[in-house]
Amino acid sequence: MTAAPQGPDLSFLNEEEARAIFRVLQRDAELRRAEKDRVSKLLKRKKSEKGLQGVTGEWFEEIKRKKFQKYTDVNRMLKPPLEHQLRKSKNTISHYKTAGHMVSPKMSVKLHFPGIKDHKELKMSFRTNPQAQKNTSASFLGFRSPFAWLSSFRKSRKTQTQKQPRQHLHPPAYRYDSSASPSSKVEEMATAEMCNSPMSTEMSGHSFDTNQIEMMEKSTQEWNDQLEKEFFSGRTQFKVVIKGLSPNEVTRIYTPLPLDRNDGTFLMRYRMYGSVMKGLKIEILYGDQHVARSPYILKGPVYHEYCDCPEEDPEDWQNIMSCPSQEPQITKDFISFPTIDLQRMLKEIPAKFSQTRGAIVHYTILDNHIYRRSLGKYTDFKMFSDEMFLSLARKVRLPDVEFYLNVGDWPVEYRKANDTPGPIPVISWCGSVDSRDIVLPTYDVTHSTLETLRGVTNDLLSIQGNTGPFWENKTERALFRGRDSREERLHLVKLSKENPELLDAGITGYFFFREKENDLGKVQLMGFFDFFKYKYQVNVDGTVAAYRFPYLLLGDSLILKQDSQYYEHFYNGLKPWKHYVPVKRNLEDLLEKIKWAKENDEEARKIAKEGQLMARELLQPHRFYCYYYKVLQEYAKRQASKPEIRDGMELVPQPDDRDSVCSCHRKKPLREDL
Repeated sequence: MTAAPQGPDLSFLNEEEARAIFRVLQRDAELRRAEKDRVSKLLKRKKSEKGLQGVTGEWFEEIKRKKFQKYTDVNRMLKPPLEHQLRKSKNTISHYKTAGHMVSPKMSVKLHFPGIKDHKELKMSFRTNPQAQKNTSASFLGFRSPFAWLSSFRKSRKTQTQKQPRQHLHPPAYRYDSSASPSSKVEEMATAEMCNSPMSTEMSGHSFDTNQIEMMEKSTQEWNDQLEKEFFSGRTQFKVVIKGLSPNEVTRIYTPLPLDRNDGTFLMRYRMYGSVMKGLKIEILYGDQHVARSPYILKGPVYHEYCDCPEEDPEDWQNIMSCPSQEPQITKDFISFPTIDLQRMLKEIPAKFSQTRGAIVHYTILDNHIYRRSLGKYTDFKMFSDEMFLSLARKVRLPDVEFYLNVGDWPVEYRKANDTPGPIPVISWCGSVDSRDIVLPTYDVTHSTLETLRGVTNDLLSIQGNTGPFWENKTERALFRGRDSREERLHLVKLSKENPELLDAGITGYFFFREKENDLGKVQLMGFFDFFKYKYQVNVDGTVAAYRFPYLLLGDSLILKQDSQYYEHFYNGLKPWKHYVPVKRNLEDLLEKIKWAKENDEEARKIAKEGQLMARELLQPHRFYCYYYKVLQEYAKRQASKPEIRDGMELVPQPDDRDSVCSCHRKKPLREDL
């Protein structure tokens, strides 16, 4: 394929010239938005298309006559839309960065493109990308938005290089060509290449009259905000095309549209419904042009979620998954249990927790098979623990371990380490400051991760592409919607009625305090994505920790979090006033905190962003798998006796997926007798 012609090098521009270009682009954007708004209003009045004839010419004349009569050269500002020019360009402006992370090929694999963290702080370069260039990479890929150069002209021309370590990943089921390495340089100076662009030739003269310069005198902050609205508003959509490398293999893959996280980064996701032996070709496209080093080659075999093909070496698996070496919460939870006496547990736990209202499930994992029996009446939520343990067993060989899992809401073990007898290590989905339960990720976030792109709508990835309006356009009030599962939630409604300008709170369903419904009223359910139309979110406990908290963090609103005795597995990674704003348990300072946020808008926005970024790190799908495995591993190390399949236990079978090809290359063939 013939290479695209080189565009003009704009790196010669000084800061003043760059600012002038920004202002021209801004005026162009404003005119296009005004035209779009005018046409939309006209369409409401005239249903017939004939009514739109001649609109563009009349609109330009109207601009000259009314809006820009003070300026001497209006035609210079009326250029074709920049987006149109970029589409005409044969050479996609892009920057790439390959990250060495990888999720398990057998789960719902997500392509994650970590681009610019803040488009106002870009330090990047842009290179041409011949389509013939190919790269093999891990399933976490990276690139920066091709529009980022628009806000990077003001950067220094100084160039610095930064070495990136070469990654060598050779998992048995996920092999990659290690000869392809990531980019070795990250240039601080922004360079841009534009082909066939009339704008570039016109700007090369950079002659601006006095009136135009006065018109362009606005702060850099305003230009950046406008550019953000123009180019990160969901119109700059990428697409992903995934194909099997072998024409003889049927590839069953669901690939939804990319999620625009409105900060220059996009989440690319796919879910496989069948395995491929040869591998996959992943094309990342903007329009019909390849982005960065697209296409990417994933050498096979690549397995779908329900293919039972565990990695035999747990250390290799943890390295492939980039599992953290330490999890602070796990370390803390096991301090009280240097050894685990299975015989004592077999005697005490059934007697203590098998009452009518019990919610304990007794598990044994032996030879990578899952067995269990239920203790108590309320154990239906074992379906969530079953699916996670089964999914994990399909990906890595689990240690032989026997344990008790509490599938109820509240922690159950409140004895202290120095009590006689001491506490028993029960595993739960939620912990508290006065309990000794060992905490796992909640059933809610676990299930939403397993069912991403299949059985759920609101998951930890879809939230990131539906965070509502930009910060400055959000409603400047705090929001709460939820059930009446804690009395403080009722107090929220009272505060809302007294201070509607600060707080919008409502109860969507009454169960615990039904007598309060007539006084406080009931509101309609609200779609979770609509929560992020508000700048501030109030997070108040329910029966235990509010399981909405991780989802709220992944939005871009400021979280006002009630002080709580309860916690989830990831709370250790969060700090008050850095990732969220703390509120007293009785909510007496809530209104004060909302007023503070309104008066300190930039600081509030910064805290919201820090919380979002930390949540993106802590709540990645592969981190849940790592966490579950680490808990089982630490538990198994401390067992004083071997686990057994007890009376009353039943095998939890792997799901039947006969319609999908699953030829596990790790399974050894049966030995034939000679």
